Amino acid sequence: MDILKTDGPALIYLDDVLPNDEFSCLEDPFEAFEGRKRFHGHLNDLSWMGSVYKLMPLLVESEFLYSTHNLDGKYVTRIKFDHISNKDVEVLRNKLLIAKENLNLKNYSFKDIKLDNYKLV
Repeated sequence: MDILKTDGPALIYLDDVLPNDEFSCLEDPFEAFEGRKRFHGHLNDLSWMGSVYKLMPLLVESEFLYSTHNLDGKYVTRIKFDHISNKDVEVLRNKLLIAKENLNLKNYSFKDIKLDNYKLV
């Protein structure tokens, strides 16, 4: 939020927002690879997203204007601001902090993902 350009439009792009399996959600990439290898018996998939997907409930709760796009099999979420000022950045930051307090993201997991939250286009 500190580097958003003010006095004009702004876009933020988030990658790795939609994990392809429960292993992709693990905090440690090596645990993800090992878990996938144990489960499938091989390691053909080295994808790892970490906990970026936990931002989606925050975006919903904070009422940001966003959409998720499939770009050649990769899902990218775009947050759009038509006009943003220094005051707006502070308001947005506060909205995110309030949303974080209202949500229990520590226990939010792959099984809790709701595709409706992604606003896929």
